[in-house]
Amino acid sequence: MSLAAPTISMELDTVRGAVRLTVTFPAGTAKASVWRTATASGNEAFVRGWQERTTGVTEAIIYDYEVPLGVEVTYYAQAWDSGDVASAVGASSPLTFDDDRDWLVDLARPTNTYPILVESLPELVFSTPVGVHRVLDRRDPILTTAPSWTPQGTLTFTTSTKGERDRARTILGGGTAVLLRTPPERGVGNLYCGVLNMREQRASRLAIHADRRFVVDVVQVARPDPRLFVPTAPLTYAELLAEYVTYRPLRDTGLSYQEVAYTFPDDRIDPNVPWLPDDV
Repeated sequence: MSLAAPTISMELDTVRGAVRLTVTFPAGTAKASVWRTATASGNEAFVRGWQERTTGVTEAIIYDYEVPLGVEVTYYAQAWDSGDVASAVGASSPLTFDDDRDWLVDLARPTNTYPILVESLPELVFSTPVGVHRVLDRRDPILTTAPSWTPQGTLTFTTSTKGERDRARTILGGGTAVLLRTPPERGVGNLYCGVLNMREQRASRLAIHADRRFVVDVVQVARPDPRLFVPTAPLTYAELLAEYVTYRPLRDTGLSYQEVAYTFPDDRIDPNVPWLPDDV
């Protein structure tokens, strides 16, 4: 007998720009997938870390930091038992995450994600590999061409606080692809980028002014594989121990470990490789 369909409930996390999914899987689940489909285009995307994921939980809290803005999507979930027998597919109600802000998404450590003020992304340059062959006594050349590469461009955005500056440094300098999410009316949508280099410019020479302008050369890349490129847990056991010295205060929160792990302070930066200190 096949498993029952998973059920999905949702809420918007406007602080992090994410959709918080609570997915209930049937008893006997050994593997599960969660994905979303855009209503207008029919394009499908698995929620990062949840493509045929091995799991034995009956309820999972899942954050989707990559949901496109201003696009109606529906979430789906399916489970398999240990014999690889599939359940029916469970579906959510349609959802649209409307937000007029631009978001810079850290795919490796998504709780670093935050809204930025984009100053410009004036053009996307599509380079094309072309061989030009000149022939004697012929005015026009013979060309050998191939499909154009994904575009490159220069993204400029500003930050107003030291925390925002540090967050931008961490996201852009982490050595992984980043996601720029914009409302569809700005003509960009979801743009996955590789960082070629970045420049941090000061608006003032005085240290009391924290405003910065980041000028970032980027190239569009494919969305990192949601099965292979999976973010680490925002909070580790060591970090939890620093906040909850004994088990009782943690238990008194009434939260599961998964819920506590994703309750990440707004002003904390979760770095990949720390930058050098500036006071030594």
